Amino acid sequence: MAQLKGVKAASILNTVVEYESDLKDGVADYVSKEKICIEGEKREIKLALETIYKIDKLK
Repeated sequence: MAQLKGVKAASILNTVVEYESDLKDGVADYVSKEKICIEGEKREIKLALETIYKIDKLK
């Protein structure tokens, strides 16, 4: 959609449960380690934004 509109866009996808893993167990594990998971998510977002910035700067 962004390309059709002529704008740049990015997407960050963070999954809680691995493909074909037990959803109930995965969510329970995520909740029990919520603080650690949140820190990991913040790092993922920061890395993605830094990467987008550096790629754009090269153009």
